[in-house]
Amino acid sequence: MEGKRLSNKEVIALLKEILAAMEVKNVNPFRVRAYQNAISILDNLTESIYDLWENKRLKEIPGVGPGIESHLNELFTTGVVSEFESIKEDLPEGMFALIGLRGIGAKRAYKLALAFKLGDRET
Repeated sequence: MEGKRLSNKEVIALLKEILAAMEVKNVNPFRVRAYQNAISILDNLTESIYDLWENKRLKEIPGVGPGIESHLNELFTTGVVSEFESIKEDLPEGMFALIGLRGIGAKRAYKLALAFKLGDRET
C-alpha cells in the first residue's frame, strides 16, 4: 500500500489501536505511556500531522520522540507500519471496534472479542 495523506483523526485512531494492542500484550509500560502522551498531544493539535511530517517538523511536537516519529514517517511513506501490523496480527479485529465504547478498555475489549468470536470489525 502506497502512503497517503491521512487526517489527524485517522492517525489518532490508528495510534489508539496500537496503544490498545500494546496494553493487551503487556508491552513495556514506559512505551505505553509514551504513546498515551503522544496521542493526547496529537489529538489537540490544530495543525495537520501530515503537513508537519511533510515539512519535517514532527520533532517540534512535544511527546513525539524518535520512535513515534519513525512510525509516522513509515505510515505516511508506505501507508502501513510494519511493527504495528505485527503487534496486531494475532489479535481479533473485532476488539478494535469495541474500544471506542464507553467503559470498555483494551483488555476488556480483547476478552469480549474472544468470548463472542468477534473476528472482524463487522461481526
